[in-house]
Amino acid sequence: MRLYVLLLVLLYSFQLISQENKYKINAEFDIENKKILINQSLIFFNNSNKKLDYIILNDWSNSYSSSKSNLGKRLSEEYSLSFQRSTKKQRGFTIINKIYIDGQNFDYTRLDENIDLIKIKLSKTLNKGDSITLNINYEVIIPDDSFTGYGINKSNDINIRDWYFTFSKIENEKWIKESNLDLNDLSIDPSYFEFNLTYPKPYSLISDLDKLKITENLDSKEFVSRPEIRKNSNIILTKNNNFKKYTFNKINLYTDFEVFQEKQDSIINQTLSYIDNKIGNKIPLNDVNKNNIKTDSLINKVINYTEKKLGNYKFENIVISNHNRNRRPIYGLNNIPKIISPFDQSFLFEFNFLKEFLHTYLNESISIHNRKNYWELEGIIIYLLIDYVNTYYPDLKLIGKYSQIKLLKNRNYANYDFNEQYRLFENIISSRNINQSISTTLDSLTRVNQKIINPYKMGLGLKMLSEYLSNETIDKSIKEYVTNNNLKKYNKTSLKNILELKSSKKLDWFFNDFLNRKSFKDFAITKIKESDYKSYFKVTNKYNSNIPLKISLIKNDSIVKENWISFKKDSIVSYKTEDFDFIEINKNKLINEKNYKNNLASFKKFNKPFKLILFNDFEDVYKNQLNYIPLFGYNLYDGLMPGVSLTNITPIRKPFNYKIKPLYSSKTKKILGSFNLKYIKYNENKKLFSTQYFISGSTFHYKENLSYTSFFPSLTFTFRKPDLRSNFRQLISFRYVSIYREENNEQAKYPNYNIFNAKYILTNSNAGKGFSISNDLQINKSFIKNSFTMMFRNYYKDNRQYNLRLFIGKFLQNSTNDDYFSFSTYKARDYMFNYNLLGRSETTGFYSQQFVNSEGALKSKVLPAYSNDWIISLNSGITMWQWVEAYYDLAIIKNKNNKAQTVYDSGIRLNILTDYFELYFPFYSSLGNELKHSNYSEKIRFKISFDPNTLSGLFTRRWF
Repeated sequence: MRLYVLLLVLLYSFQLISQENKYKINAEFDIENKKILINQSLIFFNNSNKKLDYIILNDWSNSYSSSKSNLGKRLSEEYSLSFQRSTKKQRGFTIINKIYIDGQNFDYTRLDENIDLIKIKLSKTLNKGDSITLNINYEVIIPDDSFTGYGINKSNDINIRDWYFTFSKIENEKWIKESNLDLNDLSIDPSYFEFNLTYPKPYSLISDLDKLKITENLDSKEFVSRPEIRKNSNIILTKNNNFKKYTFNKINLYTDFEVFQEKQDSIINQTLSYIDNKIGNKIPLNDVNKNNIKTDSLINKVINYTEKKLGNYKFENIVISNHNRNRRPIYGLNNIPKIISPFDQSFLFEFNFLKEFLHTYLNESISIHNRKNYWELEGIIIYLLIDYVNTYYPDLKLIGKYSQIKLLKNRNYANYDFNEQYRLFENIISSRNINQSISTTLDSLTRVNQKIINPYKMGLGLKMLSEYLSNETIDKSIKEYVTNNNLKKYNKTSLKNILELKSSKKLDWFFNDFLNRKSFKDFAITKIKESDYKSYFKVTNKYNSNIPLKISLIKNDSIVKENWISFKKDSIVSYKTEDFDFIEINKNKLINEKNYKNNLASFKKFNKPFKLILFNDFEDVYKNQLNYIPLFGYNLYDGLMPGVSLTNITPIRKPFNYKIKPLYSSKTKKILGSFNLKYIKYNENKKLFSTQYFISGSTFHYKENLSYTSFFPSLTFTFRKPDLRSNFRQLISFRYVSIYREENNEQAKYPNYNIFNAKYILTNSNAGKGFSISNDLQINKSFIKNSFTMMFRNYYKDNRQYNLRLFIGKFLQNSTNDDYFSFSTYKARDYMFNYNLLGRSETTGFYSQQFVNSEGALKSKVLPAYSNDWIISLNSGITMWQWVEAYYDLAIIKNKNNKAQTVYDSGIRLNILTDYFELYFPFYSSLGNELKHSNYSEKIRFKISFDPNTLSGLFTRRWF
């Protein structure tokens, strides 16, 4: 009898634990009005140990309702302008009509900090094991897909996910309150889902749902799914169904990979094919005919590999779409036009398909707290990508077939294996101090770390573990992890627990150190002595870490022995001198370091050979390198200037860099040019982000046949929050500007001079709002001047912004006799050579119309043009339509021994690319109606940037 009662208790307890939430969703798609009409039934089981007084629902469709939502803020932080400039009609939102709980109408509230989460207060406490049923009638307005890729496109095709209500997840007895941040990381418990979807008849439904039946009516179709345990469901409704069905290993696979072709690919393909035909087919172009790809066998190969490594897929259907491929491409590999890609089309298809299949398999099968533990899945994916290439393409090089080109054959990157790309990407980013630890939550990662670096870093970490433990241990651990966390056999187990159980070695260094550290500063090895036929080496650990380090012993360019050592402090190792040529630590570079050059030591005397490199290359620990890069410069007075840049700069940034650029002036027939020396010291996880020591000099012409020489030593402190997603920056700069001008008749007017300059800048900008202040102090023997600048930009409603700029400048002392150092009203004086002016000394003509947003910053050429006492200027602009803005400037100008004068101007600004390319058309100013002036074309101003660093910021600002 006791046994019987015990069995009943255990059975009841098991039933309590194993209760899954249930969702029944009846949805009608009104595509013409971009709307979904939904009646949804939700059953919630309290499987936690906590009594619940309220329930949290995920309503991620409502995250699109405002540019001030968490999604809107995130897109703004990443300089995604489309959402900030969108109208309410373009954005989506949720309209809740009624919420019933057990037949009673209930009110709800949206969380103040999460408008896409709903809180429903219960009338009575929900105890452990109890359940509650909700019925909700609501409408979802579908957003444009231009914001995140999800929504409705211009062809009225729909691709949506996380579009219905779900219960939030309870972890550590607390509700997880996470907003949609366009990370595809909604975390919910495995639940039963049942869908009844009605949609227009011309459309096809693409989904991984298990179909129970589909009915065609006069104007519509009705799809009914079988009840099934899932996490979420992606829905695609399209009038042009490009998806093809394959069936392998009892899996129905739907994919549109075969029709994938980027627009730029098509244009480039046509252009290169045309040129190739004209010159007699001499360009080694790829065959881009998709019909030559054996998709059936490649897909079968990928599925068989995946199921061998992860186990059988638990669902009947899987969708592998180009949409998801575009969201998570293989960076670098997919950015090269296919017709000139170093890899054949078959491999590109196979590798892209593998990556997307692994992503979809794991994301649909595994239930984890995605935002917190994303690295488990991402690391497994990269580890398997590495393993796949090692298994099937062991000889594949980083640059593919281009590694055999004579011009490239001797480059270091030509000899790198394909899988070197993962550590190279990580090295490039970490050398700039913008990497983040693997354990950083997904929402706190910058774009580059979220999409590229941290998945790569974790994949390399698993690869290192496979060498430290064994491939078999890691493979078995991954398979067990997938099995335990599978939705249909849910037994929540962390990857850490499985690995520690299967390993006979301690792994605290991996989970407590490797996952939590941004990078490892440096390891080094040096020969300290030789005696009794042995060589002794000191291995230095410059970071207090007990991470194991692999030692490789090399003879005749081959590794003949390898072993691991673990140490926190310096260690001494010894080997027979005659047995080896070199000893190298961390040879495969699975551990990221600041410097790899000191990882090599020689048993015998060895001088590194010197190598000249055309353009650029990665460093070779066995050689000393110098890069030379052909370049061309131009200005009005020197003409076209061919030359060369001699530098030690490589893609992986080093603390000390130099660049020497001799140029030949075609106009003056003289050797000109510039040089700079730079040393940067980065600090990890500190407000003082970097300290830069910089020296530069140059010599060019500033007027016909008159040259100048400049010399600029400087010291710059950059401050940045430890949260690298923050756009908040502070900069303190000290520099000494020395200018020597070739003597001329106007030497008294344009003298040689030296200026001490101290500057402070604070800035915090994103796509929606921007704010900056700066203070600029200049000290010369003839003057002391100080200026303050404040700028503010804000989107105040749909697709509308205003911007304000205030400039206040004052001479604290001024004994100069001319306006060379005066504040300017409309034209940058630039006596410190801060700006890239096309015609530095021009006062008339096209070059004089270049506009620089400095000092007074008026656009019209009003008078007085300069101030030798003080100036206050207010510049403003407001959106009229899209990128067309109206501007108005007002300035009060005071010159010595004169009364203050007020000037103004107004007009239209074409804000084509903010700060990079803008046009200004003056209308009315202190000069009168400028539209009536006969020389109006000479009054149009333009702003343009050719500076590579400035231009690169346009493309990298949303990533870093």
